[in-house]
Amino acid sequence: MWTAVELVDRFGLSGAGRTVGAAVGSKLLQRRRWEDDPQLSVRFTSVESVEDLREAVSREASGQVVVKPARSRGGSRGVVIHRAGDDAEASLQTAETSSLDGSVIAEEVLVGEQLTCDALLVDGEATVYGVGRNVKQPPPYRVNLAIEYQAVSIAGWETKPGGPGGRGPVEAFVERCADRLGYTDGPVHLEMVATPVGLRPIELAARCGGGVIPDLLAAMTGRHPMVDAALVACGSRPPARSPKPHGAAVIRYLTPPPGWHPEGGWVHGDLRADRGEEDRLVDAYVFPVDDGSPGELRTTSDRWGQIAVVGSDVDDCWNRVARIGATVSAACVRPEGG
Repeated sequence: MWTAVELVDRFGLSGAGRTVGAAVGSKLLQRRRWEDDPQLSVRFTSVESVEDLREAVSREASGQVVVKPARSRGGSRGVVIHRAGDDAEASLQTAETSSLDGSVIAEEVLVGEQLTCDALLVDGEATVYGVGRNVKQPPPYRVNLAIEYQAVSIAGWETKPGGPGGRGPVEAFVERCADRLGYTDGPVHLEMVATPVGLRPIELAARCGGGVIPDLLAAMTGRHPMVDAALVACGSRPPARSPKPHGAAVIRYLTPPPGWHPEGGWVHGDLRADRGEEDRLVDAYVFPVDDGSPGELRTTSDRWGQIAVVGSDVDDCWNRVARIGATVSAACVRPEGG
């Protein structure tokens, strides 16, 4: 994003300048831009001390807040759910250590399904490539164990024609979030929650999803988000959408529990699709982290690999994950997280 901002400013190109770049690069600025919109606002506060954090928790009826760096390198780094009675100094230090400028915010814990959305903006109008359900590990850390993409419906929020001009509720929500940041053209990776009172944003990044996500969505929809984003960056419009070849997709991140040492050394397991299923397998790899002994899962860098597949529906995808990951079955079962 900052490379694009520098090029725009240096050569007088059209696109996001420094003001927009600052907003999409800061969780604090995003919250401030959204706070006067009742459909986007979430309670938040800057945190500079242990006392600030304790006061923020005391104001929440749930007795908990999400503590996070205002600016970070992503990957859930420094994000922790802090509850009344937890070690406030440790939670604050976790967030500060991962903050690029030392700034930290605390915000309300949104209740509902956490979703991840990848889209592309052209002249402020969004095309959604996929909405996935994030399956999180239990608190305090909030790292994805899996993402489930279902084309038909995710928590009742379909990407289908439903609003004026055929705009669906997710497309409209992406546009609303981006518009408040002054961002009108380029890729969007939006984390959000389907709450009982509607969608609420967690944060918006002006990029495609990380890791295998763009390739997986390309396999599911027939359009590659990165290719389309590159066309927009070069001043062109992406071609019309291809027919959706698959109805769902799943990424199962390999996350063995701390201290787990199974017999046979599953790290060297053979991850392969059955004959005739190769077209459903997007990616599969496994590798040991550090000394080969699983540790506490705090960031995405602590995961040991992934299996990414497409299929007719989510259950079909999970069946494929189970078959492909048979040699590492304990790390590939469908997680129960929320």
